[in-house]
Amino acid sequence: MKRHFTQPPTVAEKEGVGGSEVDVGVELILPVNLVDEFDILQIVGEGWFGKILLVEHKATDTEMVLKALPKPYTSIKDFYREFHYGLHLGVHKNIIRAYDVAFETAGFYVFSQEYAPLGDLTSNVSEIGIGELHTKRVAKQLAAALEHMHTRDLVHRDVKLDNILVFKSDFSRIKLCDFGETRRAGSVVPRRNEWLPYAAPEVLQVPTDGNYMANTSHDVWQFGIVIFVCLTGCLPWQKAALDDPRYTRYLSWQNSTIPLKRQPKLF
Repeated sequence: MKRHFTQPPTVAEKEGVGGSEVDVGVELILPVNLVDEFDILQIVGEGWFGKILLVEHKATDTEMVLKALPKPYTSIKDFYREFHYGLHLGVHKNIIRAYDVAFETAGFYVFSQEYAPLGDLTSNVSEIGIGELHTKRVAKQLAAALEHMHTRDLVHRDVKLDNILVFKSDFSRIKLCDFGETRRAGSVVPRRNEWLPYAAPEVLQVPTDGNYMANTSHDVWQFGIVIFVCLTGCLPWQKAALDDPRYTRYLSWQNSTIPLKRQPKLF
């Protein structure tokens, strides 16, 4: 099954370049009865964000994942943004690949992406972490994925364990996913959906009903939180703000002056 547009995507859409917003049409995808087209094999994930379904396309016997975003909470513009970013960024080996399949049902906007058999990092990191070797593998691949986005002036804005999918048990193949919050660097965005443990301190200083500029440095901060959790199995703090005692202890440590011992003379 292919997505259906009344006109082809623009060059800007294909290359991920252009203005601060994805320039796409609206209401150009076909309505589909899900159970007529697919066998639902498993509900992989479910929450306020919608549903992740492992399905088999009846006509082609192809297994794939469907991400279904609820219409009451998702505008057609936001749906197209996430679908297009996933479709065109997925050429990178460490970014989830979206397939050229998009449609709507009575209650959801739906697109398809590849299946990660081992789930996300949240379900793979134990209470003592995953060890230094595996953490290095995660760090290298995640850094490569973010570099691919940042060189295209894109900020992911939601880098966390839940959005990093695992394809091999030794963490030699992981992929960044979920581009629902992705925006162009420099775009003015509302502060609304930031998950506190991962949010950068300058973002938390913005009033909850305020706006701020999306910056690649916010992804770098979240990258650091991911690596900390991989090494230790726990979050460093609940939020990077002065009313969190663990964060203030970190600031005190960061600002402290460590006295240097006199170096012994060798001769």
